[in-house]
Amino acid sequence: MWRRFAVLGLVYGGCLGAVVQAQVLELGLDGVAWETPNDTGPLLYKEVAESDLVSVKAKISSQTSGFWSQAGVIARLPNPVDQAAAQENWQAAWSFRPLEEGTWDLQHNMASAGIETEVGQTGLDSADLTYVRLDNLGSGEFQAFFGSGTDDSISWTALAGTQTNASLIGQTLQVGVAGGAIGALPEAVALFDWVEIETTGDTFRDDFDYTRDFVADGLPSPGIWDGLLNGSAGGVNVQTGDIGQCVVCNWNVNGSGDFANAANWLDDLGAAIRFAPNRSASQVVFGEVAAAGPAVVFVNKDMTVEQLTFDNTSNSYVLGGGGSISFDSEGVAGAINVLAGTHQIQVDLALLTDVTATAAAGASLDINALVSLNGNTLTVTGDGVINLNNGVVLVDGGGIVNSGAIAGLTAADGDYSQTSEGSLLYTLGKSSEIGIAGVAELGGALELSLAEGFFATPGATYTLLTADSVVDNGLVLSGDGAGQFDLMVNGTSVSVVAMSIPEPAGLVLSIGAFLAVCCVYRCRLGRPAFASARVASLFAVTMVLATSSVLADTLTLGPMDQDATYRDDFNSTFDYFTANGGVPTGTFASSLGGTASWTATHNAQFGTDGSFPSAFVANGVDGMGDPKPGLLVIEDLAFHVNTDEALGVGFEGNKNNAPMLFANVDAGDNFEATIKIEQQTSGFWSYSPIVARLSGPPVGLGTGDTLDPTEAFITAGNFRTTADDPLTEDVDESLNMATLVQNVGDLNGDGNLQEEEGQAAFTLDEFPLYLKLTKRAAQFTTSTSTDGVTFTDQVAVINPLLNSPGSLLEIGPSFMMFQGGEFGQTELDFFEITVQKQQRFTDATWSPAGATANGNWNSGGNWSSLTAPGQVPDANSVNVVLGGANAGAGAVTVYNNADVAIRSLAFTSADTYAISGLGSITLEPDALSDTDTDATFISVEAGAHEIQVPVVLSSSAASDNRVLVVPGSTLDFDNQLDLNGKTLSVEGGGVVNVNNNIDTGTTGELIVSGAVLGGSGRVNGDVGSTGGAVAPGQGVGTLTVDGDYTQDGAASLFIELAGESVGQFDVLDVLGAAILDGVLNIEYANGYLPTAADIGATWEVLTAGSVNNAAGIELDSSDASFYSLSATASSLILTLTAEPVLGLVGDYNDDGVVDAADYTVYRDAAGSATSLPNRGPGLSGVVGVGDYTAWQTNYGATTAPGSGVEAVPEPIGAAVVAMLALSAACATSSSRQRFGRRTGVE
Repeated sequence: MWRRFAVLGLVYGGCLGAVVQAQVLELGLDGVAWETPNDTGPLLYKEVAESDLVSVKAKISSQTSGFWSQAGVIARLPNPVDQAAAQENWQAAWSFRPLEEGTWDLQHNMASAGIETEVGQTGLDSADLTYVRLDNLGSGEFQAFFGSGTDDSISWTALAGTQTNASLIGQTLQVGVAGGAIGALPEAVALFDWVEIETTGDTFRDDFDYTRDFVADGLPSPGIWDGLLNGSAGGVNVQTGDIGQCVVCNWNVNGSGDFANAANWLDDLGAAIRFAPNRSASQVVFGEVAAAGPAVVFVNKDMTVEQLTFDNTSNSYVLGGGGSISFDSEGVAGAINVLAGTHQIQVDLALLTDVTATAAAGASLDINALVSLNGNTLTVTGDGVINLNNGVVLVDGGGIVNSGAIAGLTAADGDYSQTSEGSLLYTLGKSSEIGIAGVAELGGALELSLAEGFFATPGATYTLLTADSVVDNGLVLSGDGAGQFDLMVNGTSVSVVAMSIPEPAGLVLSIGAFLAVCCVYRCRLGRPAFASARVASLFAVTMVLATSSVLADTLTLGPMDQDATYRDDFNSTFDYFTANGGVPTGTFASSLGGTASWTATHNAQFGTDGSFPSAFVANGVDGMGDPKPGLLVIEDLAFHVNTDEALGVGFEGNKNNAPMLFANVDAGDNFEATIKIEQQTSGFWSYSPIVARLSGPPVGLGTGDTLDPTEAFITAGNFRTTADDPLTEDVDESLNMATLVQNVGDLNGDGNLQEEEGQAAFTLDEFPLYLKLTKRAAQFTTSTSTDGVTFTDQVAVINPLLNSPGSLLEIGPSFMMFQGGEFGQTELDFFEITVQKQQRFTDATWSPAGATANGNWNSGGNWSSLTAPGQVPDANSVNVVLGGANAGAGAVTVYNNADVAIRSLAFTSADTYAISGLGSITLEPDALSDTDTDATFISVEAGAHEIQVPVVLSSSAASDNRVLVVPGSTLDFDNQLDLNGKTLSVEGGGVVNVNNNIDTGTTGELIVSGAVLGGSGRVNGDVGSTGGAVAPGQGVGTLTVDGDYTQDGAASLFIELAGESVGQFDVLDVLGAAILDGVLNIEYANGYLPTAADIGATWEVLTAGSVNNAAGIELDSSDASFYSLSATASSLILTLTAEPVLGLVGDYNDDGVVDAADYTVYRDAAGSATSLPNRGPGLSGVVGVGDYTAWQTNYGATTAPGSGVEAVPEPIGAAVVAMLALSAACATSSSRQRFGRRTGVE
């Protein structure tokens, strides 16, 4: 019997049948002398009773000498490692390298009572050495061997005769691999590929893909080999080199990371591992280590595990990416255990063994991708919920057993069994009809709920499930909707019937629902288009005319395409609004507790009667009665603050509360603002700055901010510090920045709310002083000048909060006093601002640093941009490009746990990109974008990609929103797609798979134009196919349209047949009206091909609320000889009339001979997804080199009578191809086909 401690080698790529790549155990032999003591060399052993030991053997793939070195297998007494040599007893078969030459001596070494004998030292070439072996012949007799050949065919040669060691008889032996080198030279290394220990009852083998079951001599625990022996340097160095895969593997990242990165895992002893879990013994645990938030584990390779366990109540795990997970088992059953929390699997799952999925009470697991059972059984148990949001389970001979709760199931091509403990969750008005291609044995509960806005028609019957055979084992109706329906179970279906006499309240609701439906239906028929609204941004300096008869100037800033300068020389008299709403008195909360009040002392020119507003004088008379023509005079407002501490309000506490004359400027723009300070008195301390702050909500009649301690601002000012003499000319220039406005009383800058920099005092001989504040992106710089020509930079700071396109900055001069000084006044000669329209954040390309291209969408360092380097694409002007990074290295996962808004999304790489996570993407073009033709745009220029997060369209354009996928490429929507009432057109000749739910909204529509629409999801709204192709399923499946379906004369409906039972052929399920024209194409899947015995078989390939113009749709010419098409009022039925005869491979013009004319057809079609008859086996999608090879191989073949050449059969299951390739750019690419998913590629 074989008992394996570790799998035999690492299986790369997760593919069964792949070449096994053996790993090695690397023994560093430094510091160990083989003569004394021999057994203190590195020893990896298993304890075995001598009477049970039959043999120990090993493969040595490499051995260096150091000086002299030996490596081999050994059986010894388990003496302490520091035992003297004379007290040890051991037996070994060694490979001995005496020199640096490429030769070995083979030794059979035996020591008894410390006496060593060396025999059989026959020199061998290094190529001859591979295997060593030691047999226990019984009664203490041992025989050593060396071997050559291959692992499955080893030729053994005995080394001299047998040797007897009576000391080992009846003892427990340490048996394993060992080695050493004389002279303690560090270069000596031996590499062991495997070791095998045979006993009378078992064979133990380790291929060193994960060595955990052997003990390392002298070291504290199994599986830990790097260390010192007996505390001396240069001791045992058993390196973990290529030792890797664990059995129990615990995720060890507090956040997101790569499943395939071994550094992200620990084994069950808390030790690091060499290889990530990827074998049929891997038991993977996602536990509480993710404490910082949701964790996306990106799966970009096809990985194999035995069990998955989720156990985190606080934070969700998401397994997403472009790879897959297969379940296999070496003995312990396959399992998915959801012990706590809410988690998601967004990659495809394949069962290679039976799997039990258990969700504990309160826990849930969303499986958003395809599940393939491959003939195995998926059993669902527990009190939690397993949501199969993709809907489709490819059973392939297996089955589903539900003893828990399943939601989201759409189709299963095999048996479904629900026990008395099981629940099937179904939402009427949202869930699709479930098709079971086998027997449905139903016990337990059918838990029914109603979708929001859904009202059942009294007396109407709703079919929820169909099957080849339905066995009622006591199914009961439960849930919120159970009281409104009766349950009907017959031999092939499960239905509910709405109660015909609703309660009075229900009657009112039903009438209202009817009227609502009428309105919705009418809207759908009309499909009104909303005109695009262009939003013009207006930025202005607010000026209010007071007593002067001169009209106020208006400064209009933006949107601008070039620099614009605005200047006010204060040659008119204006009363400007104060920044805090123009209210001369008011109150606000004090940080010291209670309510603080302030009072504005008005300029004497306009009296002190509190007339509103009168805080500024332009071209007027100041408070001392002196005329000030051409100046803006700002008097001290004397902020008297009444608090318990009687503190004044100064520049520290209320920097942004001072009166301001301000201009509104887009925070994404650059600017240069300048004031000329003609004179400034100190009062006590005074501050005359330019202020830039985020605009807040208006208060009262004002236009500025409230007294809000949460807003961001920058000030650059002139600060006068001397209080004794208001005319003292000492001035500090300062640039003060606070990320939050300080509360009153927070004068010391507690909480890092304020920074004051560059306050180097200097003395001005005289005013004026010119002060400038410059913004370049998020950097703000202050500079000063005494002549208005030469400016000296003072301080620069970074404030990203004030560099947010779409937000407004209030920019202008201000003045404030500390502690309400009585003499404060500033006189400004002019205010000038030059605004430079900053280049919009318009591009972001995925380009993470490092060896891997996986990473977080919301990390700025993962993006490159010409217009906004290092910024996260979360702006509706940004075109996001995924492609180029990690080119050629495989799938890439970009995880997004936030709700982001962008303009467009493009996939440009042949490598698969998957956007996964718990966030969402809103496509919301900005106002400028709405004038473009591409209002919302997703494009796939190469490869096969997946969006595993919800997508929302939020364009103001009602139409012209597009998804363009070039021929040979694929885009899968694995989560919800909300059209938000817009029309979305699918174009380009490639394939778009809807694997979850599309919500069009009441006025939206999905248009298929020159592309292929596939998948097994649901479109909640209308679908129109205009020159496109609709191909339900991923492989075989059902695509549901909860609305009307219209197919024009240039469009095609592709139906795959894999059998005659429900669930074994494609179905287009239309809940509204189906208006049909064009062509129906038949394809075959899973090796199925009807025979003459099947003539008369029927397939209901389309169901609808009503079928209109059924005569308009006809079979493709290649199918019309074998099938007929008929219609009922609510379905389209395909009937087999003759045994299909397939064509001649390579006969692309279908004339019965493969010749040069067929090459011409191939050449014209190459690179496109045009329909090409008689393609070779396995060829589908884009016409490419495989089609050329098929033509070349069959050149000259003919179906003509007497030709002597038999026709090569047409391939079974040719994939969907798009029509109207002229509308798509020709392209060729290859892509991975995943578990039968139709990709439209070869």
